[in-house]
Parts: sequence; C-alpha cells; structure tokens
Amino acid sequence: MTIEKATYENLQAFNVFDPNKECRYSLVRAWDAKKPKAAIIMFNPRHLNPHPFLLGQSLSRCAKEVLDGGVYGSIEVVNLFAKTSNSQNELDKEYQVFEETNFRFIKDAVESSGMVILAWGGKGASVCRNKLFINLFINYKGKIKCYDILDNKLPKYPRNLAVEHKLKECYMDKRGNIHFSK
Repeated sequence: MTIEKATYENLQAFNVFDPNKECRYSLVRAWDAKKPKAAIIMFNPRHLNPHPFLLGQSLSRCAKEVLDGGVYGSIEVVNLFAKTSNSQNELDKEYQVFEETNFRFIKDAVESSGMVILAWGGKGASVCRNKLFINLFINYKGKIKCYDILDNKLPKYPRNLAVEHKLKECYMDKRGNIHFSK
C-alpha cells in the first residue's frame, strides 16, 4: 500500500492506494485528533488522489453533517469498491465484486469511528449483501446513519437529495437491507 500525506496548518489529508495506483482504499481528512472520527461509505472513488483540501459535491454534503455538530475531528471515506472511475455507471463489472483487501479498510473504518454514514446509492448489492459485510454492520447498530433509503433497501446517494434530508439513525438486517431505527 502507498500512503500519501498532505498538511496545511491543522488540517491533514491521507490517501491510501494500491502500488499500481488503480484503487484507493481510504481517504482521511483530519482537523482535530482529540475528537472521534466519522466514517463515510460511498460506492467507489472518483479520483485516486483528489485535492487534499477540496471535497466533491457528494462528500461535501456528508462532511457538512459531520462538521455541524462539532463532535468529530476527522472523516474517513471508504468505498464498496476501491477501483477509481468517474461514475458508478462507468465502473467495470469485473471490479464490482466483494474484495477482501477493500473490506479490511471498510471494517477498520467502521470499528474505529463514532459514526458511520452509509451513502453508496442503489447499486452495490454484491458487496453490502455479503455475509461478512452484514455481520460487521449488525454489530454496530446505533452508530449507523443514512439520509434516506431506496426501494431496494439500500442507502440513497447524497448528491441530489433536497436540503431538508438530514442524517437519520438506521440499521442493517441479516439480509443486508437498510431500515430506519424507530
């Protein structure tokens, strides 16, 4: 694995990617190491090594929710699929499979975070319905959140949601379906 780090005043940026620079496994942006981290799980990374201090539209929406409360001091973004592509539709089917290396990064992010935001959209059932993935999330009921849930019981992607959509507590059942907590 390759780790790139950038610092600006009290901001730190870390990206972890494979030696061939085809996959990004983790993106961390930290501003206060004394506070807990929030994890965000999206579909796949758009860029291997994005600008260290500018976030895209969808990630900015999630980061705003994390920043608003002042509770968290960093975010870690992991993805269902580590291969970079410009959109979900452009990610080749051969890369849309459950991958152990990527899952280890997802697992580490979930286990080390105070809150986990599910934001991958309507695709990705090949990963989120994997037994290892389901068992991980069943163990962390109470710290999982999403904006909304699609008809296929996967979390909505945040980019096109109306401003009034706020994060709500949710959980994953033993079939991999997402539900809002009561």
